[in-house]
Amino acid sequence: NYMITSADHGITWTASTGRAELDGDESKVVELNNGNIMMSIRNSGTRRFNVSTDKGATWGTAYNQASITDPNCDGDFIRYTSTLDGYDKNRLLHSIPFSSSRKNVSVLMSTDEGTTWGSPKTIFAGASAYSSLTILPDGTIGIYYENGESSTYQMYFVRFSLNWLTNGADTFVPANNNTLTKKPAKVDTTENQNFDITINPNPTEDLIKVSINNPKGKVVIQIFDLSGKMIRSEVLQSNEKETFFSLGNQAKGIYLVNVNDTNTTISRKIIKK
Repeated sequence: NYMITSADHGITWTASTGRAELDGDESKVVELNNGNIMMSIRNSGTRRFNVSTDKGATWGTAYNQASITDPNCDGDFIRYTSTLDGYDKNRLLHSIPFSSSRKNVSVLMSTDEGTTWGSPKTIFAGASAYSSLTILPDGTIGIYYENGESSTYQMYFVRFSLNWLTNGADTFVPANNNTLTKKPAKVDTTENQNFDITINPNPTEDLIKVSINNPKGKVVIQIFDLSGKMIRSEVLQSNEKETFFSLGNQAKGIYLVNVNDTNTTISRKIIKK
């Protein structure tokens, strides 16, 4: 298992250099409150877990999560609540057919960031397999899962509360955003302090102007076609705020512009008409 990440809203993707699991199968990831990434990996017998301390670039040693039985089937793993968002406690949820075979789809909860897990609560005791969890606007939990009640399989959706999941031991309380630490707003007369770029015209038939706002240090501008081939590159010093590129000899289509200063990467799409 490896993880791929995008820092530009899905325009480009990077694979991790470290492997989370040898011969791993379908997996899910959750960001923990300390910024680490926890991966849950399909495995025969018990679920396999691993943790990355560098946003998924490299991984520690995979280990058996003995609290979660796994019949070598896909399950889901999501965050329910976080104290960082103003909720009363941290909660993670995991769904899995909690059995030695594909039956008894259940949901478990952890309140210590995945270290330990509570008892499974059965959603359907009969034949059942893959599942997907979601949190609904009112704080209830939804599960969409494969149900073999009549045939293999129909898709069922079930909605339940935290109170039901925990047999009355826990109840959902909406986030208290007033408890979040807020820094006093700074008054700054300098306009647009954030690093940003503008590209004009877009779409274009030939020339584009790339303007740089508030960079930190030198700026590297690179233009790629959709195959990942770099077709243009230029470095601007800290006193240079704009440059021009010609796409006149390039095919019509979409191109990606990556602009980096010393702290930040910005990506934009441009269209060649």
